[in-house]
Amino acid sequence: MAPSKCSGDSVLYVTETLELDGDILDDSGDGLAASPVPESGDSGQGAIHLAKDPSCTARYFITHDFGVHAVVVPLVTKLSQMAAKNNDEVSGDNVQQAMLEESVVEFILCSRMKSSAPAPPQGVVLYRPQSSPLPPTLLVLLDSGDIQSICLSRLLKPAVKLSADDDGDHHHHHHHHHTKTNQTVARESFETHIRQQLQRTHSQPKLSLPPGTQLPVAEVIKLFSRSVQTLREEYIMKQDVVREELEKRSRLLELHLQQQFDELDLIQQSKGDLTNKAHQLAEKYEDAVESQERFVIRVERILFEIQRRSPVLTDAEKQMAQQLRQLQVELNTLKRSMESLRRKEQLCAKVNQVSTSSPAASHLNKEQRSALNDMLTKQGDEIATLLKEIHLVRKKMAA
Repeated sequence: MAPSKCSGDSVLYVTETLELDGDILDDSGDGLAASPVPESGDSGQGAIHLAKDPSCTARYFITHDFGVHAVVVPLVTKLSQMAAKNNDEVSGDNVQQAMLEESVVEFILCSRMKSSAPAPPQGVVLYRPQSSPLPPTLLVLLDSGDIQSICLSRLLKPAVKLSADDDGDHHHHHHHHHTKTNQTVARESFETHIRQQLQRTHSQPKLSLPPGTQLPVAEVIKLFSRSVQTLREEYIMKQDVVREELEKRSRLLELHLQQQFDELDLIQQSKGDLTNKAHQLAEKYEDAVESQERFVIRVERILFEIQRRSPVLTDAEKQMAQQLRQLQVELNTLKRSMESLRRKEQLCAKVNQVSTSSPAASHLNKEQRSALNDMLTKQGDEIATLLKEIHLVRKKMAA
């Protein structure tokens, strides 16, 4: 950090040095120096031209005498995002994390060999279909006037930050990622692992030499060996490793599936056994209920016989005996009353006969006779009611 002389703001100076491999067959490690050259169109020896990729905020295309390189510098995007924030929102961890971002350099088009004449590309342009799901395509105008197309989906893919539109889609996808099930997450983790295994660490550039170029046999053999080595290390060997892992995963899944089928068979068998036991228990329960009802009836009869033959009276029987004695006393009283009424009735009959023969000698008037008849009728009803009650009590005692 250093204060600027023009203003009071602080300025952050960051330097990122990248090395570009010039010769496709050069194993010495001496590359092209990434010296800053204006993008004006200087065509001097060893000139490097920089073009920004509009489809990706961290990728640039570099053209030079040997062809085209694709460079991914995530540090630029990270620093731009931090510069747009306030000082309070940027911490030292963010800066350190941005500095640790990996930069990727890939040789995508080789236009000359070290033994051939310089043939720098004349320009690059990115073609990105607007209404098509196809990936962007890089069109390169060669020194011979030919046009080479390079599909950008074939480039090395580190953790690249996409443009704003693509980043929004990525954020939307990340939001839905939290709602996925554990099984989906495990499957995607395995798929991510497989993609990492298949991820290329280096590539062989597309070779497009000027027409009429004659290469030495040694360079042709070395170029062929280099291509075969890249094919073997980046494709065949990695695919063999992935195939073994897929076979291992397939065997594990088959074992897991067979285990699930075995468990399902056990569950079906247990279900059948439980169903049979449930039917048996239901039948036993019904038999037990019927037996219980029979036993209850038998016990009630036995208890009734024991109670009936028992010499000791219960409280209910004592109470009933007392009620019977009271009824007997009342019955005797009513009998005496009935005898008295019968005598009175006989006497009244005699008196009526006498009064009929001699009406003048009658001692009872009409009202007295009516009252006497009412009283006799009432006492007769009471006697009939008592007789019915006595009859019912006798029936209960007999039962």
